[in-house]
Amino acid sequence: MINIQQILELEEGKRLWVICPEETSKFLELNNIKKASYENLFMSYINRSIDKANDVNLDVFLNKYSQLFIDEHERIMNDIDIVIGKNAINRLRDNNISWVFRNNRYIFSKSPFKS
Repeated sequence: MINIQQILELEEGKRLWVICPEETSKFLELNNIKKASYENLFMSYINRSIDKANDVNLDVFLNKYSQLFIDEHERIMNDIDIVIGKNAINRLRDNNISWVFRNNRYIFSKSPFKS
């Protein structure tokens, strides 16, 4: 298991990764399916190709669609605090450590640029 200190000591250009918990992985997969569904519905709304899409209130749609991104972001932030350690997000940011979520992993790297 990787700890916060190992991540903070990363050299520029080096990466460390941590496998995310299975529950988070499932949540993010489901969230991606929902986003794709909303995107398809939106395209139908734009094209007016299906009756259901024509009845969608655009504001409600945008709120629901935006909420998926907010939920995803919050889940990832909470997950990093659980997996790496309490207040990890602030410590990572303060030390120019960036992260991405790819293939059920959190990948951490040190940025040469100040944030």
